[in-house]
Amino acid sequence: MATVFAVLGVIFAALAVWLAVRIINRRERWAKRTAVTLIVLLALYGLSIGPAYWACTDSRGRVRDDWTGSAFLNIYAPIIVAYQKGPAFVNNPIEHYLVLWGMP
Repeated sequence: MATVFAVLGVIFAALAVWLAVRIINRRERWAKRTAVTLIVLLALYGLSIGPAYWACTDSRGRVRDDWTGSAFLNIYAPIIVAYQKGPAFVNNPIEHYLVLWGMP
């Protein structure tokens, strides 16, 4: 799984550099729209952990038996790792956001 995330990270970085060159040097409108779309999708991914957490946990914050917790953990693994192992300026906003969605 770590290899998959590493490869996806390299692909995303390469795409970002390629789009930046297209936007800065050639001023292509489609590249600007694509960059904005990628930024919005990345923000929506980060914000979607709240509703997903609320949907798959019980009142004590444990993953319910009728919902596959492994899917939640796999989909949101980068955010969970940032929350668990990241510095305070990273994990505090994540924690505050999850508290809004029912994290005890």
